[in-house]
Amino acid sequence: MIFFESGKSLFLLSTGISFLIMAVVWIAFARISMARIEKTMVQDGLNRPCPWDGLGGRAVWYAFAVGLPVGPLNPRNDPLIDVPLVREYARPLDRRLGLALVVSSLSFLLIGLSGKFVFGFY
Repeated sequence: MIFFESGKSLFLLSTGISFLIMAVVWIAFARISMARIEKTMVQDGLNRPCPWDGLGGRAVWYAFAVGLPVGPLNPRNDPLIDVPLVREYARPLDRRLGLALVVSSLSFLLIGLSGKFVFGFY
């Protein structure tokens, strides 16, 4: 168990695990929730509520829209996505997956950024 002998090794392991969790949740949310919401909206004759998608970034906007309550982190009048409309089409499963994506993404970012301050990486 030489890998676990240093703090840097534990940091790299926790960063890798949090990235894998975030990636799995991101893909699950995009394929299960986001695709279903958009498909249902198109069937109802509406346009996609978030036309921009920079390398899968649209999933993050959807996750914030359905996973968090409307407030400072999820404004009702977001210029990139129609939050009230997307929330109408979201199921309870979509809300849970959205919240899971928000939490796992923020956890990965916090763990990754802690490397700068604790170990002097970057």
